[in-house]
Amino acid sequence: MTLLNNERTLAHEVVEDSNPTNNTDFQTIINRRLNRRSILKGGTGLTAAAFFGALPLVGCSEDDDSSIVGNNDNAAIPAQGDLKRPDTLKFEAVAHSTADTMTVAAGYKAEMILPLGTPLNSGIEDWKDNREQSAESFEWRMGDNHDGMWFFGKNGNAYDAKASENSLLVMNHEYVNSSELSPFGYYVTQDNDAAPIFQNRRLASDVRREVNCHGVSVVELTRRADGMGYEMVPDSKYNRRITSSTTAQLAGPVAGSALVKTKFDPTGYQTRGINNNCGAGLSPWGTYLTTEENFLGVFARGQDASQLSAGDNYARERYGAVEDFPGWEYLWHTPEAKDAR
Repeated sequence: MTLLNNERTLAHEVVEDSNPTNNTDFQTIINRRLNRRSILKGGTGLTAAAFFGALPLVGCSEDDDSSIVGNNDNAAIPAQGDLKRPDTLKFEAVAHSTADTMTVAAGYKAEMILPLGTPLNSGIEDWKDNREQSAESFEWRMGDNHDGMWFFGKNGNAYDAKASENSLLVMNHEYVNSSELSPFGYYVTQDNDAAPIFQNRRLASDVRREVNCHGVSVVELTRRADGMGYEMVPDSKYNRRITSSTTAQLAGPVAGSALVKTKFDPTGYQTRGINNNCGAGLSPWGTYLTTEENFLGVFARGQDASQLSAGDNYARERYGAVEDFPGWEYLWHTPEAKDAR
């Protein structure tokens, strides 16, 4: 057995291509047939806008100016109150810098809040720089690599779009830095005599830690007494984590479909977890809309083509999951069964 202890490729650095054909991609079809203003017409316009990018979504920007949302369009959900769009930005631009620090314009302040590992409730020990906190404890800690998020102002126990003194901050955790998360680094044992998808194995504790560091955090914030910035409300009934192992209820047309019937739920009404969550924003119903990407990285596939129809086999292969595909370097399927409890 060989021990590997190297940094792995991060999920956001892998480009997933699920359309390896000459078929026109969906974005091109949308650009040809629809524009933002036409989508917003009619009773179903706002719902359509959520799925075609017209609602404000944040996270995972690729600076693609070819989007169907024009720079001069008004917000799909306009700001409320006596607010006026400024004609110019009233601050001096920040100079280019390579300094290893955050720099903001004069008169502004930026600070770090809710870093990786922050306990959301009492009874969870503070973060240790030696990374010895348990994998299980991350079910009640801030996850890794914060991404898309939304600020839900609230007044008492009710959502209030105008409120800013008290809020729920809902935030994605898109991927993990394995080598920096575990006290063992990116620890992998190698066995070339094992089945192809099990030739590289990881520790169950490391996998459990990474599973819990993905997903979404919900944190209640309140403005500080001096009016400067926000702080977490510890032990708030709203503070929670949704991880890659949290039980999730399926709804809509997919619920009960044969495509989502698994060993975990043969009825197809539940699944486990959310993973690699990137873009996020406000849904038409005032709820949090979060989207996954790069899902393939945490799945492996053995030698099963003979058990599948030609269509099912092609569906896997078009995503890159050919037989003996081990997934990416997550390797969440590889811990020894005796340790994966």
